[in-house]
Amino acid sequence: MPTSYLQIRDVIQAQNIRIYQPPIEIDDEASAEHARILAEATPFSIIGSTEDVQTPDGRVVKGREYLWGVAEGTPSKYPSFCFWC
Repeated sequence: MPTSYLQIRDVIQAQNIRIYQPPIEIDDEASAEHARILAEATPFSIIGSTEDVQTPDGRVVKGREYLWGVAEGTPSKYPSFCFWC
């Protein structure tokens, strides 16, 4: 897990930011395991786009362009964050 990701988790905890925790259904093991995986992956975001945008390093990716930069829909830099790619 990247250090920056752990730092984000630390800030969330230090600031007492509440994050939705999916319910764990004990009678359905498949659903319970899915909920545990999602809970362990937080924080995460879901970014979807059909638009091609250019990143600062010149790559063209599906994503969203903001004033601060580009959010890629399928980031290759952090593949562990991309569960459904």
